[in-house]
Amino acid sequence: MKTRKIFTALLQELEDNKILLLVGPRQVGKTTLLKQLQATVKDKQTFFINLERDSDRRLLDEDPENIFGITLLDKKAEQIIFIDEVQYLQDPSHFLKLLYDEYHETMKLVVSGSSSFYIDQKFKDSLMGRKRFYEMFTLDFEEFLDFKDELDMKKYLATHKTIPLGRKKHLENLFLEYITYGGYPEVVLLSEREKKIQALELLASDYIKKDIYDANIQEIDKFFAILKILAHQT
Repeated sequence: MKTRKIFTALLQELEDNKILLLVGPRQVGKTTLLKQLQATVKDKQTFFINLERDSDRRLLDEDPENIFGITLLDKKAEQIIFIDEVQYLQDPSHFLKLLYDEYHETMKLVVSGSSSFYIDQKFKDSLMGRKRFYEMFTLDFEEFLDFKDELDMKKYLATHKTIPLGRKKHLENLFLEYITYGGYPEVVLLSEREKKIQALELLASDYIKKDIYDANIQEIDKFFAILKILAHQT
């Protein structure tokens, strides 16, 4: 099982009662990470809620207390509830604040959101003193090597040892692949060039259709002009 560097830090955060808030771009692996964290919990009840499910989202928008109707967990029992895509709620900060203030002695909330800029718009309350905040990005090069099962290359970089000449070209090819196609986990795990390109095109389309629309950007043409400028300078 491949895990991200951030996994260890998040695992330690499960020990206290603060809201654990994980944000980052789409498709960087937040859902997978939440499920990996859930799988480590053995001494408490857990439940996973994906707010892309309309029925659950409507219930929680109606009343945060409806979470117990969804999870069927005992209010008094120690529990960790994992909530994916929290930005889809009408007022996520109110939802999290109410549950924390009422149930933090027994309930731990581990929450993800797809777009930090969008979450910031909807978070009317900063949740100061109630949350731990982490931002997740695409794979860095060390994680890229891990996902590619290039453990020798990863070891050379980690220990700063001299790379044998025969292996140096291989590392250069890996780095060229990394800077060409980026660090999205799904793309990294694909082996064929055509499939990598197709996956990146789908990611871009998903971003344009969902995040730009959700962010309520008014002047789309100017926005795309900025994107093109940034793309040429990356």
